[in-house]
Amino acid sequence: VELGKADEIKHVELLENAEDAQDPVWRRAGWTPGEYVDAVSQQEFMEKSQAMKALEDKVRAKGKVNARDLEWLRKSALKRRSLALRKLHNYAKSLTGSDKLHPAIIMREDKGDKGGKDDKKGDAKKKDEPPKEEKLSKKHQELLDKKKADEEAKMKELDRKQLESWDKPLDKIAETTDLDKLELLLLDQLLGYNRIIHDYFLGFPAVSSAFRTSEAQAKVVVKAIKSLRAAFKKIQLSKLPAADQPKASVLVRYLFTMCQEAMNSFGKKDLDGKGIKAIQEALICVGFPKTAEHAFQTWKAHQLKVAEAAAAEAAAATEKGGKAGKDDKKKAGGKDDKKKDEKKKDDKKDDKKDKKDKK
Repeated sequence: VELGKADEIKHVELLENAEDAQDPVWRRAGWTPGEYVDAVSQQEFMEKSQAMKALEDKVRAKGKVNARDLEWLRKSALKRRSLALRKLHNYAKSLTGSDKLHPAIIMREDKGDKGGKDDKKGDAKKKDEPPKEEKLSKKHQELLDKKKADEEAKMKELDRKQLESWDKPLDKIAETTDLDKLELLLLDQLLGYNRIIHDYFLGFPAVSSAFRTSEAQAKVVVKAIKSLRAAFKKIQLSKLPAADQPKASVLVRYLFTMCQEAMNSFGKKDLDGKGIKAIQEALICVGFPKTAEHAFQTWKAHQLKVAEAAAAEAAAATEKGGKAGKDDKKKAGGKDDKKKDEKKKDDKKDDKKDKKDKK
């Protein structure tokens, strides 16, 4: 309590009425004391644009402003706002790339189904059962196979022509000695001009969009690896000055990533002996001999699996062919025996008729 008394301010006189404490300056100026000003609302306030001011002046120039004019002003303001929002939305969409995403998938249950647990069990059984394959006639299957073969032939022909047009840009990579230019040529050729991520080699977007068959895509990637390795030989990375070493290390990482993605995408099926050899040489060239050996062993294991599967299919086909031949022989033998028995019966009937005639 003593501390409280000591802290009391004695030279200030408290007044009950706020009006009595009003400064005479407020009275002389005619201001209203205690007026609250919201700083946030002041910042949010936006002045009217020149176009809106021109519209208002146009309406006022008529002299008399009626309700129809005010409604027209309100609608024009809303229209301008909607156009601005649309422009902002398109700009935001172009920055994020959200227009290329898949729309949201919403699962809904049908409320009209009144079935109980039995229906659910039946549906579950139907889902577990494998789908029945439609039986096609031989002619129908032949037509489908022929159509498929024609489409594949067309695709291969298109890819062959496209390969011819890609030869010059890929050869240009091997002849380039400027590091910046080499990086730009490589990324433009394999990833495309409209790439979002600078060095995202997954799937080789430009190559996969230009070529339809995976075989042609593998050829292009292998040739790009060879061209980049040839450029490294010309540049002689080990003799570059210290200022250019960071750029050289970036290109080395690109080559390693290209080899890795080529093995992931084409190592099981489309890479031949020459392709795996080019990948090994490129990896050894940049100092990864163990990785090159591992890549070869992986490719070899896939090739052995394919060869074993092909041998098993050939053996199964020969077995089926042998059984079918035996069955055909049995059927043919059975038919011949039946024909012989019928002939014997006919001969006996003829002999009986001849004897009756003689009598």
